[in-house]
Amino acid sequence: MNSKKMKPSSEPDRISTLPHAVLVLIISFLPFKDCIATSILSERWRYLYLHTMNVAFKESEFLNGMYSDRAARVSFASYMSEFVSRFEGEIINTFEIHLCNPVGLVACIQHLIRFAASKQVKKLVLDFSDPSWRSTDVASELDVAIKLPACVYRLKTLESLYIYGCAFDPSRFTNPERLRRLYIGWISLQKLESLLSKCRLLKTLSIRYCWDLDIETLAGRIEELVIEYCDFPRMACSFVLPILDIFKYSGYIMCLDFERVNKMVHDVEFDFGVEPEYDEPDAATKAQGEIVAKLLSDFRSATIITVCPYTLQVIQDNPEFMLRGVEVEHLVLKTKLHPKELMVWSLLRDLSYRGIDPRTHWHQNISYRCLNRTVTTVQLLNFTGGFHQMEVLSYLVKTRPWRVHVITAVDLCVAKGLREDQMRVARAGAAMLRRINKQVVVEVHNDCDCLSVFNGGFRPI
Repeated sequence: MNSKKMKPSSEPDRISTLPHAVLVLIISFLPFKDCIATSILSERWRYLYLHTMNVAFKESEFLNGMYSDRAARVSFASYMSEFVSRFEGEIINTFEIHLCNPVGLVACIQHLIRFAASKQVKKLVLDFSDPSWRSTDVASELDVAIKLPACVYRLKTLESLYIYGCAFDPSRFTNPERLRRLYIGWISLQKLESLLSKCRLLKTLSIRYCWDLDIETLAGRIEELVIEYCDFPRMACSFVLPILDIFKYSGYIMCLDFERVNKMVHDVEFDFGVEPEYDEPDAATKAQGEIVAKLLSDFRSATIITVCPYTLQVIQDNPEFMLRGVEVEHLVLKTKLHPKELMVWSLLRDLSYRGIDPRTHWHQNISYRCLNRTVTTVQLLNFTGGFHQMEVLSYLVKTRPWRVHVITAVDLCVAKGLREDQMRVARAGAAMLRRINKQVVVEVHNDCDCLSVFNGGFRPI
């Protein structure tokens, strides 16, 4: 058999024949690292990446875990500086820097930020937080190395600003009229109200791990508000947010006064997991229970309410405040299935509670009205196939002669980080549920969160 050597085609590929502007649009949709890699495709593509409209410098992609290697970090800084010096594009839509502990690289970082501002950037991401930080107690003791350059305060094109571990003065912004999304974290945050009063188009506000917050009233046309583990010296904050649609709060229990807020929000979440657990209630926990119960009552018309295990415990002392006239469609209880947490079920409209022994309770002839009428799908997050989970799930899927069985599906989202042997236990648990009731569809899923549960975003495994 004769073999002939293949000759390379002299005809260019179709993509390479597209106009320059179209090619720039194409590579701008690629992740930045992949965008750079296109330079090896052909001579036409060699310098095309220098026109991309989206730039993202992420140390996790370039340093390969060598965060403590001083020489590697200096080399990364030199690479960033060289890229912007060779950049040939006219504008930049997105510019990102992700670099923890930028001590010694301040001049380089400041130059990069000024470069982004000169290109009329629309989305600016400055993340200098350290993955090792776990609380504001640690971060607040450290000096902030990077301060926001003056040119950013004057920027008129900014639509999204993400600023973590970078000091800035909210009162200095002069042209934030286009700002729609603002994410702030890991800094001392004061005078925020002066900035918010100028941001008439702001729709999303996220404040994470900030301290010294002096804000008294948070007002505006904000649709999504997230506050995570922040320190409020006054331990109080008022809200005037008439079109709020998503509200999530994580941190210590404090006075959250919703003066004028859309009560028919889509998604509400309260996580008070930082509060210390207790065995017996006292005056302080009873006062906290009243605050939390009132918060839940304020949002009784929400579509989804998610609460933490501490909430389930602390509201037991204040049932008169709890869920009066509730209209919630999805009540997500983050629970460890501990008996003292399950006591709160007596406050729900279609359940009753008489005190349980978790080892025997689910084997009794007990029927709940909601299981006979409306509950058709069971969804469990952080599924491991453990004893207590299987006891409850077995009760729910098992057919009983004294009740009408309306449950048709069980969705189990496995806990993240399970080893292979633990995954086998989870799969075995799911298989057991299928054997108990072959009419119920039992599926195991991975990488889900509360929102994906209700939005159908599961990925079966």
